[in-house]
Amino acid sequence: MLSKHPKPLYRRLLIKGAVVLFVVEAAGFVGCYGAWTKLNSDRDFRNTVHHKFPVILEAYYKIGETLGDSNIRQIDYEYWQKEGKLGPR
Repeated sequence: MLSKHPKPLYRRLLIKGAVVLFVVEAAGFVGCYGAWTKLNSDRDFRNTVHHKFPVILEAYYKIGETLGDSNIRQIDYEYWQKEGKLGPR
């Protein structure tokens, strides 16, 4: 009869670490995709991000300008100014 030998500790830890890393990376990707989708579709959410996390909104606008949609920033600021939602820059 063949005897079973347990896998070495380092191998078990390596496999568990890889699984945890994969799950964390997948959750991070889903979170980033959800935030990007919300930024793309909701002007009020962009206004909230403008007030709470201006660096993130600036990166969003920069990426949009790099990829070719360059007038979202102007449209947003004009809309917020008209609605009175624009605080200090």
